[in-house]
Amino acid sequence: MLRCATSFRCYMRVICLTMAPDGAMTNALRKLDYTPYTLRSAFSQGRANRHPTEWASALRGERDIDLCKLMADFDAAVGPPAAMLYAKLLRECPDYTKVILVKETDKQQWAREHERWVISLLKGHRHPPQNRIAKAFYTILSEMAPRPIEQPLGAISGNGDDDTRISGRVDALERYEAEVCREVPSSRLLVYHHGDGWEPLCSFLGREVPGEPFPPYDSGMHVIRNLHERVERTEKIAYVAVLLLGGTALYAFFPVLLDMKEYFEKLYRDYQIAYGQ
Repeated sequence: MLRCATSFRCYMRVICLTMAPDGAMTNALRKLDYTPYTLRSAFSQGRANRHPTEWASALRGERDIDLCKLMADFDAAVGPPAAMLYAKLLRECPDYTKVILVKETDKQQWAREHERWVISLLKGHRHPPQNRIAKAFYTILSEMAPRPIEQPLGAISGNGDDDTRISGRVDALERYEAEVCREVPSSRLLVYHHGDGWEPLCSFLGREVPGEPFPPYDSGMHVIRNLHERVERTEKIAYVAVLLLGGTALYAFFPVLLDMKEYFEKLYRDYQIAYGQ
């Protein structure tokens, strides 16, 4: 049984376990007056200086992070990175926190998209990231989905050809979904499928059904691309800033260099005079 184990008063009401880092479930919960925390939330509104590095440490098991406290301004969490640490998060949450498991109906398609976007971004990053936000971003990317059995912590992808890797990711996702159904009490769990619409979701959460269509399916991969572009821009800006600072320091020190040059030239002239050269 997963129970609350924190002195911090947690207000997390809903944890949505989906592989999409944003998308339909995020928009649906907003329509139902929740404030969901997503992958994008970690990098926006001044949180990028702290949240990404905290998540990276938690995902690698390096530090015991109070996740509820980290997301204190939110009452719902959707998708990774929170979905990868749902068991720890539930232990910190009150008993009224509900869990929505969004089962991927086409796991093969999900695995192909994950390989195409997430894994290709990780493999395409030629140089090790230099700043801590970029390092944290790539760590989160590498841990934002269930790992195949043969893939160790921190590795980018499993071994074998494309079909073998896709199959490994599908198996990993199936194990993850089975684990959630086994570990989370049925009274707190809704197993949801894309296409189920508002009714089961609103019934589970005790909310009225909105008078508008349910948000369309969205894999959320555009969020990853957008964040990747922002992180790369940040790295370039940091690199240029270092060059500018170095140039400014050199420029400021330049008069001192001239004085030193004149000093040593004078010493050399005195040496020549003293020794008759």
